[in-house]
Amino acid sequence: MANQIAGHKIADYTNEDNQTQNINETVTSLALNTNSLDYVDENGSTSNIDLSGYLDNTDSQTLSLSNNTLAISGGNSVNFTTDNVNEGTNNLYFTNARADTRIAAAKIEDLSNVNSAAATNGQILS
Repeated sequence: MANQIAGHKIADYTNEDNQTQNINETVTSLALNTNSLDYVDENGSTSNIDLSGYLDNTDSQTLSLSNNTLAISGGNSVNFTTDNVNEGTNNLYFTNARADTRIAAAKIEDLSNVNSAAATNGQILS
């Protein structure tokens, strides 16, 4: 192992030639300062990595929603409507006619919290 940097010894390594080398920890740090990533190496030298090129915010695309259509400028659009969704056995569309048919076919006994036994004189629904 060549060019070792001094630090705190954390282990030994013995290679295939039976030579023992110290394994030293290296102390470094990273800090974000506005648009710069500051790296401090094992010797205390600081390198500044300029991140401003990645923070340009030049993407000028915008999203717009008109009725049921979501569009991105300079791109595609998506129409949010159920007109193209096929009806299945579990995903039936609500229509007034369907609701009227279900209500007309219902009986008072279909309600779980109603006693449908014949009323006697003096009883009232509550």
